[in-house]
Amino acid sequence: MSLEQIIYAECLSKKYKMRENYAVEDFSLKLNCGEILGFLGPNGAGKSTIIKMLLGIIKPTSGEVKVFNKNPLKFSYQDKKKLGVFLGGKSNLIYHLPVIETIKLFKTMYKIPNDIYQDNIKKFSDILGCKDFLNNKTATLSLGQKIRAELLCILIYEPSLLILDEPSLGLDIEGKRTLRNILQNLALSKNISIIITTHDILDMQKLCSKIILIANGKKLFEMNRLQLDEYLDKYTSLTTNVELDCKLFDIKKTDETLTGDRRYLLKRNQADSVSKTLAELNANIKYEEPNLEDLLYEYYK
Repeated sequence: MSLEQIIYAECLSKKYKMRENYAVEDFSLKLNCGEILGFLGPNGAGKSTIIKMLLGIIKPTSGEVKVFNKNPLKFSYQDKKKLGVFLGGKSNLIYHLPVIETIKLFKTMYKIPNDIYQDNIKKFSDILGCKDFLNNKTATLSLGQKIRAELLCILIYEPSLLILDEPSLGLDIEGKRTLRNILQNLALSKNISIIITTHDILDMQKLCSKIILIANGKKLFEMNRLQLDEYLDKYTSLTTNVELDCKLFDIKKTDETLTGDRRYLLKRNQADSVSKTLAELNANIKYEEPNLEDLLYEYYK
């Protein structure tokens, strides 16, 4: 494990005694400082089990994992202070108290010196845009404000690694854009490494520097942003009102709307022959640039 690496995992597997199949099988990962990693996969794919092994909550059946160059099962108090964990369905904020009071509790729990605490409050509330509602009760905040306040609670003790589970859940388009900008800023300016699990595929494509798809406990692919762009550049997305034989044309169906339109992913060099067939059928034809959702549709069906 190099000094730049935050996480090193090799051939991680987890099998529970009462289950026939592995929850996670032969999973490997390397994450460097300042990288944003997206975990994608259907429910039950194994994402949560991997996160728990990285955090030292459960022990792998086999394989090796190091976080901050240590086995997370042997983390000290100081090691755990380097971790910031956000679970979309669980809140650190005290509902009927002002946000700042919860943050003061974090200051006490993590034994943050007052000068560092004051500096971090100013620095991270500026980055997160929290200054205007620090003295407001949690109960009065919008969903977007609550998520930013949750992140402030975590960042106040300056973790090196953020693990965020569904952080954009329930946010509108503007809220998602704001959150993306905040996380990218943290990774770039503070060199914080971030792991995100989400079902918001298009949001993930815009945010992450690396994406891993997991299904049935196995890693199906791993791509950085450049590799993903190069891969998608080989394809085009077709929308038409005609059902095509995917095996005959060697294409993938990626969506079907209630109005009867079908969306297909095909290689660019196939477009002419497919268009010719559709033209003979007097079908509607619309080509667009593909996205990550087109690529992953078959794994979520």
